Amino acid sequence: MIFFLGRDVDPRVLVEELASKHGMSSKLVTLSFGQNSSLNIEALIHSAVTRGDWVLIQNIHLAEDLCRELDVAVSGISKNTSHHDFRLFLTTEITDKIPISLVRLAVKKSVEKPMSIKKSMKQLTKTIPSEIFGAGVKTRLAF
Repeated sequence: MIFFLGRDVDPRVLVEELASKHGMSSKLVTLSFGQNSSLNIEALIHSAVTRGDWVLIQNIHLAEDLCRELDVAVSGISKNTSHHDFRLFLTTEITDKIPISLVRLAVKKSVEKPMSIKKSMKQLTKTIPSEIFGAGVKTRLAF
């Protein structure tokens, strides 16, 4: 799964909660491309696939070379040969530095800060065509 990040958002807590809920906290490996430039991505992924670990790699957009290695490692994963508990979570900002083949293989999730109710309602009303929205009974919303 790839999390495409909005401003000031960190899905690490969500992944940690999910791992805890499924009894996988002890098998969750978390790292960041911004901190570890000398990783052996292929060995890490192979080990996790074999043992059934959960892997969270944050900020993959910060290292193009490691992204390419990650792409190669992920393309070698097969449902038939991987442990049934294995999960891979990636976080990135929206950028063209991520190999498209990696994006195509993944489930994609956009993560943004929650809006206030007022802002959410204003955004929702903008999506309704004016002929439909204006045809109803006039009501004033107060926030």
